[in-house]
Amino acid sequence: MYKRRLSVPLLEMEETAKRYCTWEKRIQRTRGGDADTLTAGVLRSYGEALKEMVRRRSIEMRIASAQRSAGSSDPWADQGGTWPLWAQYLELEGTQDPWRVRMLYERMLAPKPPGSGELALSLRAWLWRRYLRFLREQLRSPDLELQVTQRGLRFCSSDASLWVERLRALEAAGRSAGGGEGA
Repeated sequence: MYKRRLSVPLLEMEETAKRYCTWEKRIQRTRGGDADTLTAGVLRSYGEALKEMVRRRSIEMRIASAQRSAGSSDPWADQGGTWPLWAQYLELEGTQDPWRVRMLYERMLAPKPPGSGELALSLRAWLWRRYLRFLREQLRSPDLELQVTQRGLRFCSSDASLWVERLRALEAAGRSAGGGEGA
C-alpha cells in the first residue's frame, strides 16, 4: 500500500513518506532486517512522484480553496468556480498518463454532498461526454464506458447524446439495451 501511494503524486505525500519509514523501521527491527535497503527503492519512486506533485500542488490547493470558499456556488464562475482550475489541471496532465487523467475526471464528476454550497460538475452532460470521448480515445475499455455512461445518465437522464453514448457502449461491450441493461 505504501509503495503504491508513494509512487503517485498526491498532496501530503511527505507525511506519508515519514509514516512509511517509521513503520518499515519498526517492522524490520522486529524481524532483524535492514530497513534502509528496503526503503531505498520506495523512496526513489517517492522522489520522482514528489517532483510531479510540486507541479500540481498549486492547482490542488486552489481547487481545495475554491471548494471551501463561500463565494460563488457556480462551478463555472470566473471567481470562486472550480471548472477553470480543473480545466487547467487536465491541460497539465495532457495524455502522459491516461489513468491519472481518468482519476481527475472521476474526482471532478464526484457528486457533491447536499448543502456543500457548490453546484456539482456531475450535473453537466457535456462534461460526461468529454470524459467518455477521453475513455474511448485513450483507454479503450468497453467496461469503463459502460460504467461511466450509467453514472452519467443517473445525473443527466434527459440528455439524448448520453443515451446515444450508452447505446454505443452497450454495443461495443456486446450487450443489448433490453433486459435491464440500460441506465
